[in-house]
Amino acid sequence: MRNLSSIVVVAAACMFGSMSTGCVGGLAEAGSDKTPAVGLKAFLPARQALYHAAASPDGRVRSPALEALAQTEGRSAGPTLLKGLDDPAVAVQFAAAMGVGDCEYTEAKEKLQAIMASQGADTSVQCAVIYALHKLGDDTYTSKLGPFLYDGTPETRANAALVMGKIGHEAGIARLRERLEDERNPGVKLQVVESLAALRDPRSFGLLRAYARAGQPHERLLAIDAIGRARIQSGKAILIWAIRADQPPPVRLTAAQSLARMGDNRGWSLAVRAISDPQSVARESFKRNVSLSEAHRRQWQLLAALALGEMNRPQAVDVLQPLLEGEVDIVQVAAAKSIMRLMAKYRPVEPSQQIAGASEVLPTTPPANQPASAAQPTAATITTQPATTQPASPTTDLLRVAPPID
Repeated sequence: MRNLSSIVVVAAACMFGSMSTGCVGGLAEAGSDKTPAVGLKAFLPARQALYHAAASPDGRVRSPALEALAQTEGRSAGPTLLKGLDDPAVAVQFAAAMGVGDCEYTEAKEKLQAIMASQGADTSVQCAVIYALHKLGDDTYTSKLGPFLYDGTPETRANAALVMGKIGHEAGIARLRERLEDERNPGVKLQVVESLAALRDPRSFGLLRAYARAGQPHERLLAIDAIGRARIQSGKAILIWAIRADQPPPVRLTAAQSLARMGDNRGWSLAVRAISDPQSVARESFKRNVSLSEAHRRQWQLLAALALGEMNRPQAVDVLQPLLEGEVDIVQVAAAKSIMRLMAKYRPVEPSQQIAGASEVLPTTPPANQPASAAQPTAATITTQPATTQPASPTTDLLRVAPPID
C-alpha cells in the first residue's frame, strides 16, 4: 500500500494549440495570486469534497480520501482518521493508520496499541500501525518489520518495505538490500527499490531509472513517481524524456508531476489540456485521431489534477474546480487535494461545525454546493490489476494504467 502523491474533467474553452504556459483561456498569469475571498471560496468546497469522499460507500474512494485529508488537514483530520481504523476495508484501515502517523495524531495512540496487542489485525495494517506508533514515540513493535519483510504474503512484504523507507533509519538499508536480492515478486521488488531510494541509497537510483525507461507500464508509472517523490536529480533527464509527446499520456502526466516536485513546471500546458481537452493529448501522442474511452479520459484527468497540485500556480484552481462537481470518485479526491494544497494559505480558522452528508465533524462549514453522493465511482473502471501482485493502496490505484488504446 503506497502513499498518495503515488489514476480522472474540466470544460475549459481552449482549443489545442492555443494554450501558452502563462495563460489558459483567460486565466491569470502564472504566479498570480487569489484574493482572500476567492481563495476561501475555492478552499471550502474542496475540503467538503474530501470529507464526503471519506464517507463514500466505496473503499477505493475512502482510502485515498483519508490519505489526502492527512496531507492537507493534518491533525484536524484526526477524528476521521481514527474512525478509519475501524473501517471494514483493509486498504482504508491502512490509509487511516498511515495518516495518523503522518499527522502525529496522539489521540489515536491507545487505539493503535490495542490493535497491535490484539494480534488479530491484517499484517499489512500492522505495518501501518507500527509506523504510526513509531511517529508517536512508541517503538515497541518496530522490530516486527524485519520478519514482515519475509512474510508469505506479497502485500505484507511490500508494505513492510514501504514503512521501513518512511521511518527513515539508515539501518534499514541493509535489510532492504538483502530482501531485494531474494525477492521474486516484481511488485514487491519495485517497492523495495523505492524504499531504498527514500533512504538515499544510491544503488536504487539507477534501478528506478531503468524501471522508468523499460519497465512494464504500471512499473514505469510507479518508478517515475518515485523519482519525483525522492527528488532524484540524476533521474531528471529520464523525466524530461518521459514527458515527450511520443510517450503514452499516463507516462507524460506522471512525469509532469515528478518534474513539478523538482520545481520544473514544463508540464503545465499538458496537464491543463489533459483535463480540458484530452482528445488533443491523444492526437499529440498517437499522431492520429483515436476514440478515447471514459476510463482513459478519467485516468488522464486524474493524473493531470495531481500534477497541477504540485505546480504552485494558483490559477490551476480555475481548471480544477469543475472536477469537484458530480459523483464522488477518486478524480474528485485528487482535484480537492490539489486545490487545498494550492489554496492552503486561505485556510479558515472557525469553530467546528457539522457538514450535512459527511460522517465526521469539519473545522468549518463550506457552502452547500456539493451533494454527498453514494454512487459508485466511475473511476473504478480505470484500475486494471497487473498480472503480478501489487500492494493495493491509494497511490497504486491512482497510478494504474488504463487498458491500451487500440
